[in-house]
Amino acid sequence: LDQVIQQNASASEEMASTSEELSSQAEQLQDTISFFRVATTGKSQRRASAPKVPPRIAHVARGGAARPAAKAGAASGAGVLLDMGSGKDKLDDEFEEY
Repeated sequence: LDQVIQQNASASEEMASTSEELSSQAEQLQDTISFFRVATTGKSQRRASAPKVPPRIAHVARGGAARPAAKAGAASGAGVLLDMGSGKDKLDDEFEEY
């Protein structure tokens, strides 16, 4: 019985945490969509076709953002190359490879 109570308490705390996170995300989404304005007439109005121009976004330069250059010596998708050095120190003296 004690184990079930502890599991229920844990699940309850997890749900509360998830609820708070979702609430925060919903608020952020509301802030984002409040930027857009739509007509409240209820009728769908078709506008004259205008040439499609990509919107200008303040933080992105026209033509896209430049990507940072990859670090030299590391192959893409090959992981990380670490230079561990071959020298030993006092902490490594007790280490034994198997």
